[in-house]
Amino acid sequence: MQSVLTIICIYLHPYVRTGGHRRYLELVRGLAARGHRCVLFADPRLSADLPVVNVVPLHPSQQSFFKSLPLPKSTRFAAAVRTALRRGAVQAADLVLVFGETHFAAARVVSRRLRIPMLFAFRSLPVDVGNIELAQGGKSALRSLVIRLRVAKYRLYERAVSRHAARIVFQSGFDRDRYLSRVPRAAAIARVIRGNIAEPWFPASARHTNRSTGLSTILCIGAISERKGVAWLVNAFLQVAGDFPTLRLDIAGTGGLRTVLEQRVAAAGLSQRVRFLGHVTDPLSLIAAADLLVVPSLFDSYPNTVLEALHVGTPVIASRVGGIPDMLEHHELLFPPADASAIAGRIRLLATDPAAYRRARDLCGRRRSYFEFDWPAEWERVMREMVGQGSGEK
Repeated sequence: MQSVLTIICIYLHPYVRTGGHRRYLELVRGLAARGHRCVLFADPRLSADLPVVNVVPLHPSQQSFFKSLPLPKSTRFAAAVRTALRRGAVQAADLVLVFGETHFAAARVVSRRLRIPMLFAFRSLPVDVGNIELAQGGKSALRSLVIRLRVAKYRLYERAVSRHAARIVFQSGFDRDRYLSRVPRAAAIARVIRGNIAEPWFPASARHTNRSTGLSTILCIGAISERKGVAWLVNAFLQVAGDFPTLRLDIAGTGGLRTVLEQRVAAAGLSQRVRFLGHVTDPLSLIAAADLLVVPSLFDSYPNTVLEALHVGTPVIASRVGGIPDMLEHHELLFPPADASAIAGRIRLLATDPAAYRRARDLCGRRRSYFEFDWPAEWERVMREMVGQGSGEK
């Protein structure tokens, strides 16, 4: 019988806003359900269902001194965790598990003080995101400089992760290979664990709830930002709207480009057919009610919206970027990024050819089984690789 692991987890946001946030808390819950002792450092304002997790609240008083200083959130988080450890919140564990940059410094504190290894997960690669932003052009000199400085900062961060983590997990082989092209020394500790489809995020009651037989409603869900490529989808819709008078586009999400895109749609006289829905609380139902989900990202590691579409049975087409080709596999479901004409061509085909629409639906249906596996068990396997192979920060 395998031993129970004591896992230090850190989540100091008072909210759950992103797919990465939700995934992390589901992983903590899943590891605890497998019998491991999970100790979660958390903001007491966090509202999350974690019945079998030992939650250690970090009260605002532990961070109050730092709130008046212009320090990054990651630095404040690290200080709060350091204070908690000094007060004896945790005295021993097998490893520390964190997702993303914001909690990296705090994980280093835990790793160093308790002499335990760190399991770190990248949810995106900011270096690649910045380079894509620069490649798009149209930036002022000042904006370009800011992006270049940010890229330089994240290059240093990538190297720091390779020095201090015992294992590094990526969502796709694409992300792993991009990272290793810059930090080749991390090859021995890099692992890939893709996202899965399972309860509670993907309830059985929502499976195959889409019954579409043709295309009339297109949906896009995500931040209305340059990175997510929503502008390219809007431009594609403007290209085909005149030929399909009943076709509608719904855009769910918030972001800095919303006003610009609303003005573009209004100028084309299509405000009644392109709806900006803002933030939505039930994306699964929205996806199930659509005939097609489009993911036009310029960069995306492993978008959960694709998994949500596969779960409810809504056909999905997406940019050939990041981990998306691994998710969708078939060329009929993929298009080149930043190409409105290519998106328009896919939409036109699916709107005019019932056989093409049925095939897209069938191909998406076949992909679902690829994501049906025990996700926490995969993380546990990597953790057991780590235990006994190190005594904290390298």
